[in-house]
Amino acid sequence: WQRARPLNGHSRGEDDRAIQSLMLAGLTDEAIAQRINTSVRTVHRRIRRMMDRTGAATRFQLGWHLRDEAGEESG
Repeated sequence: WQRARPLNGHSRGEDDRAIQSLMLAGLTDEAIAQRINTSVRTVHRRIRRMMDRTGAATRFQLGWHLRDEAGEESG
């Protein structure tokens, strides 16, 4: 189980990074779900988890936090 890969070939971290990037690019949840080959419900659940992790009360606040995190990682 520890070595198992998700059925879609992506790890949760990879999908979360993709969701973050696509959110910051302005894609809808439906478009994000299509891009990473998952359900809209899964996208909603992962966004909610990111909001909980960052303490964001709104998706706008989450975008602000993610933008700041991306800036810290790149420079």
